[in-house]
Amino acid sequence: MYVQTVIFELAGTSEGEYLDIANEVAPQYSGMPGLLAKLWLDKSDQGTYGAVYFWEDQESMERYCRSDLFEGSNPGFTNVVSNGAAVLENLTRSTQPVLEVVQGRQHARQG
Repeated sequence: MYVQTVIFELAGTSEGEYLDIANEVAPQYSGMPGLLAKLWLDKSDQGTYGAVYFWEDQESMERYCRSDLFEGSNPGFTNVVSNGAAVLENLTRSTQPVLEVVQGRQHARQG
């Protein structure tokens, strides 16, 4: 599993306009190849928004980063920062009491 965080600020777009756009594009993420889940982030008191993505693998994340959905998601985004990292699944499995992110899979990465 691979996790990606994307954080950005709005430039020339109000929060209401951003949320309208987000509601329009959200269904496009359903069924996206390799995407396990997307958590939408809001830190509007500091003018930042973003997302946490859970991917099957790094290749799925990289494919998304080259897609029109990522690259052209909104011209009103500025200071976009995207980072990805592999998940240490055996450790994560033991520390996720509320949100079951990692299921008991046979090919869990050891670390």
